[in-house]
Amino acid sequence: SVCGDRWTAVGTYREFVVYQSSQVYPAYIIKYRRVAEAGLCMSVRQAADSDFAVARHLVPYVARLACEHPDQEVGYRLFLLIASQHTCVPALAHALTDPRSGMRRVAALTLARLAAESGCVQYMPDGTLHRRTLSEAPAVA
Repeated sequence: SVCGDRWTAVGTYREFVVYQSSQVYPAYIIKYRRVAEAGLCMSVRQAADSDFAVARHLVPYVARLACEHPDQEVGYRLFLLIASQHTCVPALAHALTDPRSGMRRVAALTLARLAAESGCVQYMPDGTLHRRTLSEAPAVA
């Protein structure tokens, strides 16, 4: 048998080649459909805007994908996508009670990242954005 680790090579999937069919026991059949990044982003935006019950389950998974994606640019775009949803913080706060420690960790990391990203931008009275410098950052009591 040979394992082609395409995840490491090009970031896609692992491929297993088995030379004798008697060595294979298909315990599970996984049916999936590949979705391009644009399609995923559109689906997430529509689902998260439509219903909090959907967002409560979807946002933590997208946050996990944003944290773990091998392409940092894609991960950042996914982070921006969920950060722009009004259901993002409540969904991540709900994920902090998830029984799976990995999901709780991702929710905490994403909430911390949201806080860090949002703390450095201030809306001005005229509606423009002002990026704060470290010396302008508010003091934490």
